Amino acid sequence: DFAAKGAICVRGNHDRAVAVPDGALNDNARRVIDWTVNRLTARQKLFLAELPLLIEEEDMLFVHASANDPADWIYVTAAEKALPSFRVSKARLIFCGHVHRPQIYSYDLSGRVAQFAATPAQPVPLLTSRRWLAVIGSVGQPRDGSALAGYAILDRTTNELTFRKVGYDAATTARKSRERGLPESLARRLMKGI
Repeated sequence: DFAAKGAICVRGNHDRAVAVPDGALNDNARRVIDWTVNRLTARQKLFLAELPLLIEEEDMLFVHASANDPADWIYVTAAEKALPSFRVSKARLIFCGHVHRPQIYSYDLSGRVAQFAATPAQPVPLLTSRRWLAVIGSVGQPRDGSALAGYAILDRTTNELTFRKVGYDAATTARKSRERGLPESLARRLMKGI
């Protein structure tokens, strides 16, 4: 159990949908949630239901979607979508997901937001004169054109964030998804990242 070992875990929209039906989910997502609900134990469902929407730790904030309205599941896809998160939080570093595409934004002293590409294996210097919002990407169901699993590493010593991509057995995962009758489009996305 990663949470018991100190991992930071926040509730995402699919975690919420396990306990609370969500009419905003598309048909494929709803099918996966229905499949999942029937396989989780009561303890696992309770764990998901009790996850916080955001966690603040030191100068960092962790949230699934946006810091400004974490329960509304806003997609941070552009500078203007990142700005409200900076306005509601004083955190120097905001980490989120939800979009399934890695991206990074900075907020300067004049209140301007700039968007940067999250190039794998290229450390991003997190200048202390700015605040940062990083959309980490996705380990599964990527939307960035890469079937590889995405994550990022924060180096507090060098003050750099490095986005990473790593291969995994996506073909086996897609096969298992098909065998369980889950939507074919989700199996294809695992292989193509779109």
